[in-house]
Amino acid sequence: MIASKYRFHGHGSLKFLYKNGQAVRSRYFTVRYITNPRRQQPRFAVVISKKVHKSAVGRNRIRRRVYERLRIDVLPRVKNVDIAVIVTNG
Repeated sequence: MIASKYRFHGHGSLKFLYKNGQAVRSRYFTVRYITNPRRQQPRFAVVISKKVHKSAVGRNRIRRRVYERLRIDVLPRVKNVDIAVIVTNG
């Protein structure tokens, strides 16, 4: 799991990211990102709808796996970027 300092806290900054961030779409994911010069480390959020998986256990399992891939692959490479990964398909 990713450390708490690399996560979003509250909905205000996530709403700002949704409104002003750039989006990259694929078949299973949508990644929204924006640079944040006020921060030294990146922040991540993983959003999974009930349409993707009905049970909370399944959504949390997907969320944990995506956070782990972000921690291993993306975290060492980026700085001062806010990233939201939206899972669109199961």
